[in-house]
Amino acid sequence: MKRKHFELLKKLPLFVGLEEKRIQEIIGTAQPCEFPRGKIIFQQGDPADWFYVILQGWVKVFRVSEEGNEAVLGVFSRGDTVADAAMFIGKRYPASAQIVAEATLLRIDGVRLRQSIHDDSEIAFSLLASMSHHMKNLTDQVAQMKLYHGPERVALFLLRLCPLPEGPAVISLPYEKSLVAARLGMQPESLSRALSKLRDIGVTVNQGHVVVNDVAKLAKFVNADPVHSIKNGRGGRA
Repeated sequence: MKRKHFELLKKLPLFVGLEEKRIQEIIGTAQPCEFPRGKIIFQQGDPADWFYVILQGWVKVFRVSEEGNEAVLGVFSRGDTVADAAMFIGKRYPASAQIVAEATLLRIDGVRLRQSIHDDSEIAFSLLASMSHHMKNLTDQVAQMKLYHGPERVALFLLRLCPLPEGPAVISLPYEKSLVAARLGMQPESLSRALSKLRDIGVTVNQGHVVVNDVAKLAKFVNADPVHSIKNGRGGRA
């Protein structure tokens, strides 16, 4: 494994504070694997034998109702873990996961994680920290859907993809607009209307790219701290 990938692991809530030797014991011989867009990495109801660390790219976690309707539970990117809690909830995946932009993942054996928790209570606290991190993100998403109108939700989403807290920015949308809309709890046509309303503050769309004339002005639109939004986002977090 490349050193930059190991350094990323050390910053994850699941591993932060652990010695490198302990982290290595948990991941075992796991090596990064590349997955193409559209690849299903696990399906709802499958045995939860593995969990994943996203080293690059984007992963959608979703559920499908009996009527065939899809509900997007989250879209995750570099530095996120996927399904680390699933192995302790009935030991089956409660949802499905799909690659939505070409991704590099580290697949870690769940048996090793469970054994590590059994051997070392510090790992259990790390898992709780990771689950709390996921819960905070979900709570933030729900709060945005309840407290913000469509244009504000889109503005916050774009802020998290901006590389700098001020000046102009050109953003490549990491996945198709229909998924962006689902991620923001909107219909695709509502997303289009919201983007149109942001033109007055210098936001324009050209195919898969969004041009932001002034990132600070976009942040002011939603009364957000641009530095905080960018540091805590999935853009570099959706």
